Amino acid sequence: MTVLQVLNFFRLALGIALLIAGVSLGWLSLGLLDMGNFRTEGSPAGTIMFVLLLGAPVAAVGALLGGVFLIGMGWVGRHPPAPDPNVFAPRTPPAQREELWRKHATGGRLGALVNGDLSVLLHQPGTGMTAARTHNASYRGSANATYPFRCSDGRLLQLPVVWAVPSALALRALDHFAEHGELAKFLGWEAVVAGSAQENSAKTIEDPWHSLGNT
Repeated sequence: MTVLQVLNFFRLALGIALLIAGVSLGWLSLGLLDMGNFRTEGSPAGTIMFVLLLGAPVAAVGALLGGVFLIGMGWVGRHPPAPDPNVFAPRTPPAQREELWRKHATGGRLGALVNGDLSVLLHQPGTGMTAARTHNASYRGSANATYPFRCSDGRLLQLPVVWAVPSALALRALDHFAEHGELAKFLGWEAVVAGSAQENSAKTIEDPWHSLGNT
């Protein structure tokens, strides 16, 4: 048993004891009355009873409130543990069929086509350099299976499912690239090779997804 558990036990025990004391004092203050007269009026015992009669209700209320407060701390003060900064908490994926891009000061950009829980990422490092896209090495489905993604211009692309990764990881990869200018190592990547380098460089200026749509 930890120190915190021991302290929590004593807190609950003290709260219950205060509740019992509050009820007892309340009963005692009522028991000292006898048709509005003190039972030993005019005697030293009557004086003591008078003092108790005045103080018992106040003490009863205080004990009850203290007991309720101590016991209630077990619920109000019970907060969820602080998240571990080293553990990734998946973010809610954006709206279906959305196109997102991130840039870095060192050059190049990283884009994502998102459809619900799946996303395809495309990295464009710069002119004359080989682009890269995501590759899901754990995919075990049909190699010919495709999934629809919509570009910002409204065009619909049917891309292989093996390229798709969880959208939560895709969003994390976008943030990682925007901050560090490098591809996230927790995703798999493959070079994009489609057509001649001159053709790809010219067409991807106006359509960054050209190479993927024609691979």
